[in-house]
Amino acid sequence: MAVLAANASAAINTTAITESISTITSILLSMGDMVSAAIGPIMTIGIAKFCLRFFDDILGAISTGLRFGR
Repeated sequence: MAVLAANASAAINTTAITESISTITSILLSMGDMVSAAIGPIMTIGIAKFCLRFFDDILGAISTGLRFGR
């Protein structure tokens, strides 16, 4: 019992744990900034791709319609 009481009153050094948590937090925040910065260009590329594909399909439909009489 005396050993348990001596160990229970000992202070816990949380310096290493605190440093690890702050490092992981800064890495996660940096990753969040990277992802949020990439969303704009990705959406712009997606919208441009959609528009180009849409007009390409319209031109393909017109081309198919004009070949109908041949």
